[in-house]
Amino acid sequence: MKKFILIMLTVFTAHANAGLISYNSDKTSYLTGETVFVDLFVNNINPNAAELFFDYSFNDIELTFNSFTFSDDVLNSAFITNADTFSSPSILTIESIWFDSLDLPASSFELGQISFTAKQANTPVFEINNLEVNDINYNNLAPQIASVSEPQTWLLFMLTIIGFILKRKTIKS
Repeated sequence: MKKFILIMLTVFTAHANAGLISYNSDKTSYLTGETVFVDLFVNNINPNAAELFFDYSFNDIELTFNSFTFSDDVLNSAFITNADTFSSPSILTIESIWFDSLDLPASSFELGQISFTAKQANTPVFEINNLEVNDINYNNLAPQIASVSEPQTWLLFMLTIIGFILKRKTIKS
C-alpha cells in the first residue's frame, strides 16, 4: 500500500507542470534592476476554444511589470488580445479571443512574453488564477488545471519523500 501511495504521489507531482498554461523564466533568481523575462505557453487547449482568459499573479514588491508581448502566431490569429494590470498592480490579466476555434494557432503554442524589472534581489514566484476557456458561444469548456511552477513541484515531491522517511522511522521505533 505504501508503495502504491508513493507511486501515485510521484505521478501526481511529475504531471503538475503539464497544465493548460505553462511558463518559463529566463533565470531562477535576479539582482536588483535586472530584467526578468517570462515566456507563456498554451498546452493542449480544447479544440473548441475561442476565448482564453486568466490572471498571472506576481509580487509587486519584488517586481515591476514592464510589458507583455503576444507572440506573432497569436497576433496573426486572434481578433482581440489584451494584457493589462488594471485590476491590481500585482495581477496581469491576459485575454485572447478568436473569431472561431478554427483560428487557434495550434493545440499548443507560445502565447507571449512578459517583461518585469526586479526591484530587489529575489527568486520570483508566479501563479495563474481565474483561468477561463470558452467556446464561440461563451460556454465555459471543461476546467483545466493551471501549471505549478517547477520549484513548487519539487517542494511537493521533497515533502512527500520526507514524510515517508519520517513515517518509516516511527514505524520501526
